[in-house]
Amino acid sequence: MDNMNNLNEMNTPENALMPDPERFFPLSPVAYVVYGILFMIPGVGLICAILFACLAKNINLRLYARACLLWYAIVLVVLAAFAAILYSKGRLFKFIRALPKVFKYLFP
Repeated sequence: MDNMNNLNEMNTPENALMPDPERFFPLSPVAYVVYGILFMIPGVGLICAILFACLAKNINLRLYARACLLWYAIVLVVLAAFAAILYSKGRLFKFIRALPKVFKYLFP
């Protein structure tokens, strides 16, 4: 009978392992927009994304920061491949020299 009492005491809500509500609290749509804008700032956004991906207590914020870091990595790989293709054809430096003209045309 003692075992039955111990088993009932262990299954009480007070002793159950409850997840921390702050840890699993969903982010609002406004929070996603604000964090997205923050992560788009060059330099600062990358540092913030790394810090939030490693240190954030909220699981949703941590996963969103990791997703942004994944996008940073994808863009970096695509740009590196583009630069390698241009370099192999001898057009990388011509492309770099033409960039100011393109910016002047796009943003008069």
